[in-house]
Amino acid sequence: MNTHLVFTRIDKTESIEAFARSHIENVLEKFGKLIGGTKPTVRLSMLNSPVQAGPDRFACEIVVPSRGKAPFVVKEAASNLYAAIASASMRLSALLSRGHKRRLDKFRRRVPGLNRSTLKALEEIP
Repeated sequence: MNTHLVFTRIDKTESIEAFARSHIENVLEKFGKLIGGTKPTVRLSMLNSPVQAGPDRFACEIVVPSRGKAPFVVKEAASNLYAAIASASMRLSALLSRGHKRRLDKFRRRVPGLNRSTLKALEEIP
C-alpha cells in the first residue's frame, strides 16, 4: 500500500515514518476490498506553536478515499505523536470494520434468502 505522509510543524524522522506506515498499512491490508487501490493520506502535525510555552499536543489525521463514496476520515490528538498514531489507527480499524459490515448488510438485502446459516455454509466450502 502506498501511503502518503505529510509532516506539518514537526521534523520528519525515519522512526516516526516507519511507525506510522507499519500501523496504518497493517489496518489497510485487512480492508483492501473496501478501499480498493486508493492512496491514503496521513497528516502528522503539532497543534500548538513550537515557540510558545505550554504542553505539546500532536495530531494524526488519516484520510482514506473510498471507491465511489465519501472518504473515511479519522482525527486523533495526544501528548505523544506515537500515541496519536496508534490511537488513530485503532479508530480507523473500527471505522473500516463498520463500513465493511454496512457493505455486507447492503449485499445481503439484495440477495433474497441469504442469512447467517447460508453464509456460514458458504464459508465452510473450500
